[in-house]
Amino acid sequence: MLSFTSCRFFGSMNAAKGVTLAKIAGKARVSFSHCYYCPWDAGLNGGKTVIHAQGGRLGITDCTFINRLPASSKPAPQIVLEPDVQSAIITANEFYGPGTISNQSQGKVQIANNIERTDSGPRA
Repeated sequence: MLSFTSCRFFGSMNAAKGVTLAKIAGKARVSFSHCYYCPWDAGLNGGKTVIHAQGGRLGITDCTFINRLPASSKPAPQIVLEPDVQSAIITANEFYGPGTISNQSQGKVQIANNIERTDSGPRA
């Protein structure tokens, strides 16, 4: 098991170079809790994802995904679960823009209680 807690993961300053911040393969469990991801390319230069799980077990809880994209952009999913992912729990995360998760897993997956588009703030 590999666990990341209260970590900060950074791409390029203006997301111009595009980067996948975590690629997961194999059979082990990898978990991310209370982590921040910013900024990465989620649609500007090839559609890079933040977390790309090709297999194993994955947990993502109470993380913040920060990306500054033009309103007209069509971002790639922040999280991708491929068919060989055995299990995944993705809960209580905050996405500053649209929160997109591509779930192609054939395993057990729980995706719940995530919030998105919190970058605009409350309206007065």
